[in-house]
Amino acid sequence: MIEIDNDDNNTHKQFHNIKVLMYHKIIDEGKSSQSHWTSVGREEFRKHLMLLDRWGFTPITFRDYLLFIKGQISLPKRPVILTFDDGYEEVFKIAFPMLKDMGWNAVVFVIGDSKIKIDLWNNKLLTGNPSLLNSDQIKEMHEAGFEIGSHSMTHLYLPNEPYSNAWYEIAWSKDELELLIGSSIQSFSYPYGAVNNYLKKMVKIAGYNIGCGVYTGPPKFGQDILDIRRITIPGGNGALNFALKMLTPYEYYEYAGSKVLHRKNGNSNTTEIKHSSKDKQKQAELI
Repeated sequence: MIEIDNDDNNTHKQFHNIKVLMYHKIIDEGKSSQSHWTSVGREEFRKHLMLLDRWGFTPITFRDYLLFIKGQISLPKRPVILTFDDGYEEVFKIAFPMLKDMGWNAVVFVIGDSKIKIDLWNNKLLTGNPSLLNSDQIKEMHEAGFEIGSHSMTHLYLPNEPYSNAWYEIAWSKDELELLIGSSIQSFSYPYGAVNNYLKKMVKIAGYNIGCGVYTGPPKFGQDILDIRRITIPGGNGALNFALKMLTPYEYYEYAGSKVLHRKNGNSNTTEIKHSSKDKQKQAELI
């Protein structure tokens, strides 16, 4: 639970360097899927939590941040946001109890289509098609204070989808999840971290207040709330790598490096949505 800090100097500017971490699966060590970069072992994750506590970090949610900028609460002195993409069942079974024991919350991005029970988007040979959270598990996490966000309806690569499909993935997932948990869905995580200006506008029009990418957003937290930059936390990187990401301006180094790389390759970090002739009017409405 967040400690309310009533310091009058607790301004928005203090929190431009909030780090947002991106996890996927938390697994028992020794499972075959451990070799996939998205899998962080149980004891490794426990070590991360112990280190965050030792370094004075307190996890918050995006909902907490939105309440803060409205002046309704204050934030802890050193906030961090833990996010989990894809909504794997292991998050409920392993990460959820650990975080609850510490009185901490996180943000869990889940798929809106409840008929999808397993991971269908990753390489089966590497991940084994792990199970996803079911409706009861999602509701229990929400009721415990975790923030539930949308990760689209079916985890498509949205920049390749026509307007109607992208809108369905973004807007319908929000509606479905709000019906499930009985509360508003504030945040959206772009599948594969794939985001562009059209998608950001759709996310805003659909009623989200937060959009999460991975490598595309600015390093300063809150500068683009529809493309929050996140720090990936892969499995097997060790405490030293975790310390580098948490105790240095790592996101600024990563951002600078990506800019140099894009300039060298002559690439942009965004891609445009494919539009049929029927989508031209919708496209114009987003400009």
